[in-house]
Amino acid sequence: MRVVLALIVALALPLSGAQGPEGTAAVHGRVIDAQTGRPLRNVFVNLYPQSSPTSGQAEAPKRSAITDGAGGFEVPKLVAGEYAMSASGPGDYLNIEYGVARAGGPSRRLRVKDGAQLDVTLRAWHGAAIAGHVYDERGAPVIGAQVRLLEKDAEVHGWGTTDDRGAYEIVRLAPAEYTVGVVISLSSRTLSSTPSREVARSWPPPMIPYVMDRGLRTVLLVQGAPLPPATEDGRSQVYSTTFAGGAATKEAAAFVRLEAGEIRENVDITLPAIRGTRVSGIVTAAADVTGTVLRLIPEGAARVDGTNIDATVAADGRFVFVAVAPGKYTLTGHRRRPPLTEVTLSGGAASPAMDDYLEGDPDDMWAEMPTSIGDADIDNLVVTLAAGTLLTGRVIVEDPDESYRPGQAFVALIRDARNYMDDRQVRMQSDGSFSSRVRPGAYRILANVDQRNRPFKTAIVNGQEIGDGPLIVGNDPIRDIQFVFGNFEAVLQGSVTESDGTPSPDATVIAIPANRDTWFRLETSGRAKVARTRTGAYRLDNLAPGDYYVVALHDFLGSPSAQHAAELATIATRATVRTGEPVTVNLVARDRE
Repeated sequence: MRVVLALIVALALPLSGAQGPEGTAAVHGRVIDAQTGRPLRNVFVNLYPQSSPTSGQAEAPKRSAITDGAGGFEVPKLVAGEYAMSASGPGDYLNIEYGVARAGGPSRRLRVKDGAQLDVTLRAWHGAAIAGHVYDERGAPVIGAQVRLLEKDAEVHGWGTTDDRGAYEIVRLAPAEYTVGVVISLSSRTLSSTPSREVARSWPPPMIPYVMDRGLRTVLLVQGAPLPPATEDGRSQVYSTTFAGGAATKEAAAFVRLEAGEIRENVDITLPAIRGTRVSGIVTAAADVTGTVLRLIPEGAARVDGTNIDATVAADGRFVFVAVAPGKYTLTGHRRRPPLTEVTLSGGAASPAMDDYLEGDPDDMWAEMPTSIGDADIDNLVVTLAAGTLLTGRVIVEDPDESYRPGQAFVALIRDARNYMDDRQVRMQSDGSFSSRVRPGAYRILANVDQRNRPFKTAIVNGQEIGDGPLIVGNDPIRDIQFVFGNFEAVLQGSVTESDGTPSPDATVIAIPANRDTWFRLETSGRAKVARTRTGAYRLDNLAPGDYYVVALHDFLGSPSAQHAAELATIATRATVRTGEPVTVNLVARDRE
């Protein structure tokens, strides 16, 4: 037994110098509790190389160490370069990373030179926790409810599931303002006429709760919480999405501020049970309606990811919403390609298939109509699908090189920056022309072309330049749209120094448009420009004319999001860039604090 244990311990120890090239630098340090200064033992410290090897040079390996009883560690024979440095925190500690100066704060890269002997301290903060119960209106616990945690200024942060007491707990949280909620999604799905003999391998798992419609062709599947008991007269009931404080939306919810290590208990949620109304009818169109999905959107409701009231349409055009809370809605419809797989029942369990792949509907069939739902069931509701509005036009690339292929341009029309499922891609022909159908609405434009230094400049609609939008699509065709790519010939340049005036050898310079309306999909749009300094100087080419926030950071941020942009705008320098007139802005490198 001692031999086996010795082998396990040996395998767990870092193989310093056993893989990849060896260097002449070393990193020594300690891992401590940031609030008490207590050393943390048996913590794995990892250094991940971030620098790309030069031609003919082997890639630097990941290096590791484990802290001793005094929290100390050493990584010898380290190759020069830039490293991401982190440690796996014990217990309820937040992620431990190099350069973090406050709980939940940004990290930095560790820059290592040949022969350097670096001494670093990694600080660890206890995470916060939020806990409570989910009850129904009678005060009974709701078992198996999925409790979502949302940060006030960000999207979903985490989640937990209630136990047999209705209790939940979400731990290891960075300081921030949070709320919790149970987000209910109702999906009325068509049953297969050829039930499977076996439960399909699928996600969500087949034990999700459901109720059978009286027509025996549709089941109501629920996500977020089990279905409440039916009423005494046998009518189905549904829970409604509810956040802390009894609010129906995140914006109206009660938020709590959590600091490092703080535990906030008794953040309870009460789910109201509402008697559902059955809504059924038929979908008609001049084309095949197979694959149509209908959705009910509550009037005035703010978007909460995961809150859906959907129904699939059978091959004969018939549909059923098995149970819907009374209220005013907008009923929308679209044709999914490929159609959702019909649900099967096996052994009494509903088994929905995993349908992730979307081809897009070339006709963009759609419907939208106001719908009021009361206590009485609705039968024979007629929903008419219409084809999308015709858009035609072409791509124009100014001064392309010999490798240019017109059909390789990518143009996407964006209705909702947060909902990628609503994106509409314009399909290009080999000559750069296009003819596409798009449902009416207001769209922003994301576009790129396989040409160096030829970013998307503007769209020309009816002879007017609209930049990246909005492109307003009504019911009438829009012809001869031009998507123009070219060189802005605008440059932002300058030097980057440290606070003592010495050149900053390896900072990240970020330029973000000052117009916040351009921040949608900022990570992928190319509107934010990023450069690394190597000799204390930077240059950003091909910026669109206008005002920018410019900042130099010690840590590498990558492609900034809109949330990053809002943070950086408070510490950045503002500059105006003009075509054909290079602008010089000298910066001092700083941390994201």
